Amino acid sequence: MIMKFDMPQLVPNKLPCDVTVAVAMSGGVDSSCVAALCKKEGYNTIGVTLQLCEKGGKEISCCTANDIIDAKQVCDDIGIEHHVINMKAAFKEAVIDDFVATYFTSGWPAAISCAAF
Repeated sequence: MIMKFDMPQLVPNKLPCDVTVAVAMSGGVDSSCVAALCKKEGYNTIGVTLQLCEKGGKEISCCTANDIIDAKQVCDDIGIEHHVINMKAAFKEAVIDDFVATYFTSGWPAAISCAAF
């Protein structure tokens, strides 16, 4: 069975070609499909990936250099620009440092700060 998806108009009273859409690209299926659909509908689509850790991040992490490479490859395959925004310092301050401080002062911290970031 093939499903048809009609994408709603993102900005009323504007043609898709007059609208730029930035898609947060992880390199995974969800963001890749959204970017491809936006491009297919005629939106000026760009992919954006946040760099949250050092380029040599451990493979068990969700934010490795390989994830950035995957996102870039998807953008190349779709035919859209890909931009990487270095958010390492802000992520470390807002999430990592808070996690460590909370862990050492009161036990196991909630994952809220990471999700909110």
